[in-house]
Amino acid sequence: MVSPRNLARPPRARPDPAEVAQLLARIQRRHGRDVHQLRQGIFRAEPISRQNLPPTLEANSLTDRHTRITLSADMADVPSDLPGWPPHHAIVTVSIAGHHRTLARQRLLVDPAEEEAWVRAALGPAWSPHAYAAGCMTRVTNSPGAWHYNLVLDENRQPTAWPPGDPWPVELRQLDPDTEQP
Repeated sequence: MVSPRNLARPPRARPDPAEVAQLLARIQRRHGRDVHQLRQGIFRAEPISRQNLPPTLEANSLTDRHTRITLSADMADVPSDLPGWPPHHAIVTVSIAGHHRTLARQRLLVDPAEEEAWVRAALGPAWSPHAYAAGCMTRVTNSPGAWHYNLVLDENRQPTAWPPGDPWPVELRQLDPDTEQP
């Protein structure tokens, strides 16, 4: 059996905050309505099912004309018996992947600054500083996979720190809190 530690790629180095802020402003100008709808979909009350799929957003990359970006998100309650977690918490996961605009099955890496800008746009200015870059999970180690970001919500559905007793086997990096948001 393959363990999550073997599947995870560590988060990338922190991108330049000024570049993230610039890309974030461009995303808000070009895709503000779509990003708002994605954010509304993340925090809806209905559970995810076949009829009620997780929200997704597709857009052309701002940094690579060959890349099309797919952003998806969902929220799940943490099981009450999970070791190291307080009761009644939830995790929001935002995933981002790139693929070739014309060769749809070919995966491409997304520029790290653009990746973080899209995630910040999806979570909004109040919640994105509380998010953690969780890295990339893929079974094919030489293939670019989706990069995942997590946000922990407490029992009142407000952002909170990652529980210190959590046995998650992947190195997490909290997003930089001082990146300017429009």
